[in-house]
Amino acid sequence: MAHWDMSDLATVEKRLNAALEDASTNRTERRKSAGLEWEASNTADPNRISFLGLSLELREMIYKEALVCEELTCNWLPDNPEERYINKNNRKAQPNVALFDVCRQISAEAQKVYYGINTFTTRRMFAFELAGRYAMMVPAPYKDLVRQVQYSFDFRHVYCRPNQFRTYIDMVRRWFPSAHVEIKLWDYPSSAHFENFTSREEHSNPGIGLWRELTGWDEIPEGFGVTIEGVGFYHKHLVDALERWRSQGTAYKQGKAHLIG
Repeated sequence: MAHWDMSDLATVEKRLNAALEDASTNRTERRKSAGLEWEASNTADPNRISFLGLSLELREMIYKEALVCEELTCNWLPDNPEERYINKNNRKAQPNVALFDVCRQISAEAQKVYYGINTFTTRRMFAFELAGRYAMMVPAPYKDLVRQVQYSFDFRHVYCRPNQFRTYIDMVRRWFPSAHVEIKLWDYPSSAHFENFTSREEHSNPGIGLWRELTGWDEIPEGFGVTIEGVGFYHKHLVDALERWRSQGTAYKQGKAHLIG
């Protein structure tokens, strides 16, 4: 997986489909080799306190202290987990992934905590060609343990290429079927952005309809979240429209409203 040619999304999708097939047909063997299945260990010296002699609850508390950060940003150095994901908020306090090399049982228990509790994020991405490698930012078999991922995009790029955005998000969902996928969009001042946005406002509803057009969703699906941040002139407008879209989707689910454009 190290350095793929990700010059177009078709290439990314082919790689993803092949990786999904490989992960499915070889899951048992891969889990065994990766330490995701284990056997009970024996303590050779009865007078020595064994880490594995501690309760699982206490061991998990230790794993959380050693491995859990608020966010881990994917640095895309796939050969070494210690360098692949960086503690976003404190580079001096990186997860102690050396626990993965202690023994099979500790490795499996620690990986379950590490991949299952941390939120894995991307850097801010300005082009889908560059974003391709991050669609599978946690490799198999560990991807099945992940519960939180976040993908950050430049809003202008999503706005100008909505079809590619939808294709990309669909690939992310297929790779992480059990994870909550948070989509973070960043809005910045740009004369070209203003021209495009103003032009579209003249021809369509710039509120809820804009978000539906970008995502292809009538409402935000279960397992997804959308946020927008930044300092662009249209930022407040976009935030207000996003909030109305969220509220209308909630009301629709509760039978209190019909979807409107």
